[in-house]
Amino acid sequence: MAETRTWPVANVDPWPISHSYVERHPTRYTWRPDVEEWAGYLIDNYNCWVNTYYDHPEGYWRTETSFDVWGSDGRGYPLDPTLGDEIYDLLFNYEGLPNIDWIIWKRHIWTNAAGYRYPFGSDPFTWHDDHIHVTYR
Repeated sequence: MAETRTWPVANVDPWPISHSYVERHPTRYTWRPDVEEWAGYLIDNYNCWVNTYYDHPEGYWRTETSFDVWGSDGRGYPLDPTLGDEIYDLLFNYEGLPNIDWIIWKRHIWTNAAGYRYPFGSDPFTWHDDHIHVTYR
């Protein structure tokens, strides 16, 4: 997959009492090596951007085992839905390691625990219509 790369510097301290999700969970580019390979592969081969963030997802502390796939301009910029479908299918159907623990895209989540896909989210932020979230085991 991806070669060793230099990711952008992203070391802003979190601001735990902020009302802003981004300020409570600043962007990071720190992953377990097999997860980082996927992040690099995606940005090298698709018109997208990949990042994680501090305490990702909130309360689960899976920063090094999860990432979000966004539009090419970065975090907060919507992923083209057709491209998102292609990337989702690639990630979801990959038979090698790392194994997915859960993946969210277009108001649905698939979890390893449940073994099937079901509706997810209650508002635009949690629906994941604009980006893919994946967490690996």
